[in-house]
Amino acid sequence: MSDLLSILRLEHKPVEVSGVRLLLRRPTVADLAEALDVNEKAPKDANPTLLRMHVLNESGVPVFADIEAARQCPVALGARLITEIEGLYAEGRS
Repeated sequence: MSDLLSILRLEHKPVEVSGVRLLLRRPTVADLAEALDVNEKAPKDANPTLLRMHVLNESGVPVFADIEAARQCPVALGARLITEIEGLYAEGRS
């Protein structure tokens, strides 16, 4: 389980995928609202939107500049990152 203070402070979560170190930006209520809106209006954009909003390099800069860049993410990498990101939306529930 993640540290509750890290969640409340919205501290980035470090992950390593295929030997690449990345940061995942923890979601805010506004992120949840945007994700729900995209999922309702354009479901095909839901995963690329999550990648665009949450995946950062080690310096804290978004890896995907826009939704088009996120759509180009390799599927295996994207699937792993989406699983990690979805977990962030459920942090602190217990």
